[in-house]
Amino acid sequence: MELESTSNFTPGISREVIRAAEEEERREQVESAKIIDIEDISEEFSLFSWGWSDPLKVTSNGVEERKRFKIKSVGIAELMETYQAKMPAPPASRKLIKRDTPEAREFGYKHDTLVYEINEADSTYLEMKRQHDNEAGQEIVLRGIAYDLKCDGRVVMKGKDTRSPNEIIDREGTLKSFRRLGLTAEHFATLVRNIRELTAEAAAKETGE
Repeated sequence: MELESTSNFTPGISREVIRAAEEEERREQVESAKIIDIEDISEEFSLFSWGWSDPLKVTSNGVEERKRFKIKSVGIAELMETYQAKMPAPPASRKLIKRDTPEAREFGYKHDTLVYEINEADSTYLEMKRQHDNEAGQEIVLRGIAYDLKCDGRVVMKGKDTRSPNEIIDREGTLKSFRRLGLTAEHFATLVRNIRELTAEAAAKETGE
């Protein structure tokens, strides 16, 4: 007679609960192991040009599921550079630091010195930075999701080709499609991080670093 293993048995917890937890762990391991389609590999294809997002808990039509999204790095580096150039700067004001004052001694100034004092706590700057970060993150997701999307029967985004930048046909329709998928601000933050990481890997691969 085959004996049931008790190596993972914890007193007070039923074996059925343990089996369910182990089965869930095995399922997650299978889901996390993705195999690259051989048809996607060619002389021009880089293994770093696309990948998968972290598993996201998405609720759609009242049903919670764990989903991973195909992402790509094509065109993202240029997009990030563009938004970096548009990053708002905090306000700065001129300030004269007199010699022989505690502040002058702290910074090692031996003469009266005119400096620019940056105020990163300025409320207007913080709001502009928040809007900029939201727009940049939203754009990264729009350009980094590797799918063709439809909304109300119309194609609103073409992104399935991992070798070409996404074509946004209808921006509002694309965002509406994302909302229907159940994506939240938290999901967007995870996707932005994943796409940035993939882009960094692609850049490192190209430069040999």
